[in-house]
Amino acid sequence: MGPKAALVNPHFPVRTYPGAPMGLFTIGGSLKRTGAEVSYFDSDPMGGLKEFKRFLEKEKPAILGLTSLSFQINEAAELARIAKDADPNITVILGGRHATVGWKEVLEDYNCFDACCVGEGEELIVEACSGARFEKIKGLAHRVGDSVVYNGPRPVQKNIDLYTSDRSLHFPSYDFEILFHKDGTPLKTAQVMASRGCPYQCVFCTESIMSDMANEARGPGFRRSSLESIRREMRGLKENGYEFVYFDDSTFTLNKRYALEISKIMSEFGLLWGCNTRVDSIDYKLASEMAKNGCTYMFCGFESAVPEVLLAMKKTNKPEYYLKCAQEVYGWLGELGFDRMAYIIFGGPKLKPDGSIGVENFDDAKRSIDFVVEKLKPNEISPSGFRLLPGTTAATDIRYAALWPGGKPISSRDYHTKERLTTHPIMDGLEGRGSVNSAVLDPESAYRIVEYLVAIENSGGPRINFTKGFEDKHIIKGNWFKKLMPLAAMRAG
Repeated sequence: MGPKAALVNPHFPVRTYPGAPMGLFTIGGSLKRTGAEVSYFDSDPMGGLKEFKRFLEKEKPAILGLTSLSFQINEAAELARIAKDADPNITVILGGRHATVGWKEVLEDYNCFDACCVGEGEELIVEACSGARFEKIKGLAHRVGDSVVYNGPRPVQKNIDLYTSDRSLHFPSYDFEILFHKDGTPLKTAQVMASRGCPYQCVFCTESIMSDMANEARGPGFRRSSLESIRREMRGLKENGYEFVYFDDSTFTLNKRYALEISKIMSEFGLLWGCNTRVDSIDYKLASEMAKNGCTYMFCGFESAVPEVLLAMKKTNKPEYYLKCAQEVYGWLGELGFDRMAYIIFGGPKLKPDGSIGVENFDDAKRSIDFVVEKLKPNEISPSGFRLLPGTTAATDIRYAALWPGGKPISSRDYHTKERLTTHPIMDGLEGRGSVNSAVLDPESAYRIVEYLVAIENSGGPRINFTKGFEDKHIIKGNWFKKLMPLAAMRAG
């Protein structure tokens, strides 16, 4: 048994959906299989800074593993500083997407982190907790004197059956609000990853970065769990009282035969479930079989109805076919009894006739909303601003410069200094406050989009899935309508 480890998830500033810190729990599972002592602190359900200090006093970990997305980095740093103040000898390792992309800037800007995990951390953390010297651990970035050193990529673990989650911690906030008990509480939910990686290259997404890293390390960027591993996991979930499973794979239906076999396993254990897919990666036969086997929800990242935007996003190279698929898929999802939610991104890139890339405008945003309402007829629309995340194509490729606030590419450091982060509360309506957003999404432009969405709901259209905080603070609710607070009043608030 090595030194005691604590795995920590910082506060999540903007969230429209529930969920558990899956990465921490698979890392915790890897540590526990070696006999290591592991504890967890998930900031949102477990409390703020005072509770974290009490946690450290009680657990006294020797190693602290923090995870962070880019818009969590300053919350992660605050927790790391508290840990260092409590015990100057504690080793603090930062993992997650932000550390993977921005390890050099992280270690240069924050003295509270001793090292960064670059890429997957299940095996790296075991080495760190076994006492291996930093310079011997592949996949680790750390300081040597005044310099930051990266030890090079780890070999890719092809057998992801070895990575199973520790399910010892569960809070009601982890339960997806899709199916409910008679008392209105959601079914107990487990998030599961049947696969890792994504073959698509959407310019706004960090998932392709992880796949590219795996390929560069001479390993497969896309890997699937065996069906027997899925069966074992479902048996354990059923025995532990879980009622709903959400497969959080980027595109669950990428391999239709594999998806069908998993659906049969879900039926075998009587578990209800949901998943992520794409409108061009699902067909009626598969969806109907999934529905028969307990699937009740499929999330489709629709993004846009404007062909030039879809092309610039690299969502598809066949936009007309993609939009045709969307209409067909949403049609028979309704017939099969699925709840249908359409996710739209606003402020994205747009391919110009000369082949250069500009930015979509309000008419494009309206076109996407109208297409979704009239052609797809979802139960719900989830709106999002176009975030510029470090390492993504949209944030770094000069062809996308029209998106960049101030005309400069976006780096990890932009999330450290906060100078280019959106702070206006209207961006909570598009899940964008605290991020670097597309240059076109100034407060006035964002307000027009949100105002139009509210009008759509008032006219009998689908429900708009704003964050609860945004609804409570900035939308005035009447008996039969909603009204968006004036933009000036939001600033004042």
